[in-house]
Amino acid sequence: MAARIEAQRHLQRSFSQDGEDRIVLRLFRHRRDGFYIDIGAHHPYRFSNTALLHELGWRGINIEATPGAMDAFREARPDDINIGMAVAEAEGTVPFKVFEEGAYNTLATGRVAPGKGGPDQGRVVEVPAAPIDVILAPHLRAGQRVDFLSLDIEGFEMAVLARYPFATHPPAVIVVEDHGFDIADCGSSPIFRQLSAKGYRLRCHMLFSSVYVAEAELKRAA
Repeated sequence: MAARIEAQRHLQRSFSQDGEDRIVLRLFRHRRDGFYIDIGAHHPYRFSNTALLHELGWRGINIEATPGAMDAFREARPDDINIGMAVAEAEGTVPFKVFEEGAYNTLATGRVAPGKGGPDQGRVVEVPAAPIDVILAPHLRAGQRVDFLSLDIEGFEMAVLARYPFATHPPAVIVVEDHGFDIADCGSSPIFRQLSAKGYRLRCHMLFSSVYVAEAELKRAA
């Protein structure tokens, strides 16, 4: 019993799929305030890179295209800005594929996901969409600091990075899903090349996600 109590005393909570939130929290030295943007937010707790930060007092913007997903966010995070839209190249509506396992939902309508009884063909629905800079513009005041950007939209991350307002609201830390990343050949990743060109340094890579820190942030922390 004493050993179990001692073990529980040292447990560290994590909501992320692969512990990304613990890395982010450590980079920010367990700050209890901050501002995040979560693109492809999925759920306020499940696989969330921002749930732990929210519990510590952070607030921000959550963007998720899955129909109905924002209901859970409005209940769990009423003090966040919760936006039910897809991020796309133009304003309008786009086809969006929905699966039984919502973590696979995607703009890639040809995709098939693993299902309980075999491949899940999913179903296609129309959802509202806009470029990321258009979505964010009404919600980011001049001078608003963005501490953390979480980006996971199932293969369409480059479209977000191409239109994200880095000039006015550069995130200090970025966690981005990058399935094609090869640790032995970082330069083969378009995401790595794009963020490196914008002054970000790769700090680590998990199974599917990479963590980047702005060079200016690294200098401040030194």
